[in-house]
Amino acid sequence: MAFRILLKGEKGSNSVKTVGDVVEMQHQTVHPKLAPRATGQRIMLHWSFNFADVSRVELMELAARSLVITMRAPFKTLDAPVPTDWDFKQFDVREWIDNEKRKPVDKVAATAKLVNSMTAAERAALLAQLTAGDDSDEE
Repeated sequence: MAFRILLKGEKGSNSVKTVGDVVEMQHQTVHPKLAPRATGQRIMLHWSFNFADVSRVELMELAARSLVITMRAPFKTLDAPVPTDWDFKQFDVREWIDNEKRKPVDKVAATAKLVNSMTAAERAALLAQLTAGDDSDEE
């Protein structure tokens, strides 16, 4: 599949393929000029990364930079974080990889988390939007 802009609601597919030292990735992203976030559009891109002549240490340091971004997300969502629980924390990467691959998306739980983060006014507006024109209970 070649470069293209996905329209709002259109599904794209992400993939990862490794051949030798090269990792090929098909992924989606937004861009402020080509596909602004507000439009709901995304760009489908195909990138490859050649890891030839990259040492194990360099690869681990590169992976750790990415993992820092991923692992600090839960820390940022805590209402009352205890810094000492997070300082000098060691993450088991194997465990994280295994859990991430098996973790199904629970849409209800994800939605509940989002709704719980909303103000009362935002929840009321959302409820009004969801029930507007909904006559499924009426005969």
